[in-house]
Formats: sequence, C-alpha cells, structure tokens
Amino acid sequence: MKKRTLNIILVLALLLSLVGCEEQSQIDSLKQQISELQVQKSKLESEIYTLENAVTEKKEENGTAKYVLTLKVKQTHFSLKISEHLKDSMNAIEIQIPVDKEYYDSVEVGQNIADEFRMGSFVFRGTFGNFKVSVIKKEIQ
Repeated sequence: MKKRTLNIILVLALLLSLVGCEEQSQIDSLKQQISELQVQKSKLESEIYTLENAVTEKKEENGTAKYVLTLKVKQTHFSLKISEHLKDSMNAIEIQIPVDKEYYDSVEVGQNIADEFRMGSFVFRGTFGNFKVSVIKKEIQ
C-alpha cells in the first residue's frame, strides 16, 4: 500500500513538472513574440515619423503649409474658495489659430503668451484675477 501511494505521488509530481515545463515553454514563446512585435512597432513608428516629416517638408516647399497653434485661455482668481479655482479650471478653453511661420517659430509649447491682470474687474467689482493664454500644441497642417 505504501509503495502504491508513493508511486502515485511520484507520478503526480512527474506530471506536474511536465506541465510546468510546457507552460514555461509557452511563456518563453510569448515573450519572444512580444519582443518581435515591439521591434516591428518601433520600425513602423520611425517610418511614420519619417513620412510625416517628408509631407511637412513638401508642404513647406510648395508654400501650402499652415502653421497652427493651439492656445489655452484660462481665467484665474486670487481667492481662497476652492469652488472658484475649480470653476476657472472647468471654464478654460482651447483655441486653434493659424499663424505665420515667424511667430510659429518664436513660441514654444508651454510658453505663456499673455498673463495680464484684469484692472476693470478690480476697479468695478473688487476682484483680483487675470487671464492666462498659453501655447499647448504646435502643428503644421
């Protein structure tokens, strides 16, 4: 009886080890596929980048390029009320505007174009606030 139980335990252990080896080979195979797909992805991304640059260069050569800035316009208040700050964040708008090449080249993403105090609101309503206009995206169409 002891030998039979021991044999059954050994057979089960052998089967489990074989199953484990098969799973490990599947895992290795999947890792290999993942690495091959990552290489393909990086090649395709570099091709896309090259093609987009070629299209942009052709548009600039032909004079058909449109330089577009996406601006974020946001009002801010100097207040201790959280609701005021939330309102200002929720009311921020994004505007896309075409600009000439010189201006397009002179600004950078993240740059503040205007950050001015609202004197009229201060004088007539007693509120402290300003408008911030910043560049959030540059693209050539």
